[in-house]
Amino acid sequence: MTQLEQNLQKSTRTKVAIFHEDTHVADVYVVPDTLDRMLSNAYMQSQNINSAWYINSMVDAHVPYARSTKLTDKFVIDDVSYVAQSENDSSYSNLKWAAANV
Repeated sequence: MTQLEQNLQKSTRTKVAIFHEDTHVADVYVVPDTLDRMLSNAYMQSQNINSAWYINSMVDAHVPYARSTKLTDKFVIDDVSYVAQSENDSSYSNLKWAAANV
């Protein structure tokens, strides 16, 4: 995929910024959907164990190191921060999302 094609795909998606503490670590571009699905998709894309998530064409890394996201990380869409809450484990299928700065 060319850089032009990647930019076109990103322009049709919703940007989810990921922050670890106060550091902006990445932007993940997800297909527009419900808020819950977009946040879960961004979380899942930043947890990829099959390949390095930070070199995904729909991820812009903002730090020179790589790590998977944690439940304590903040996910930001349209200037509203959300945090993941899991009832049993860190599996993305069990995540619930709560606004963190409302």
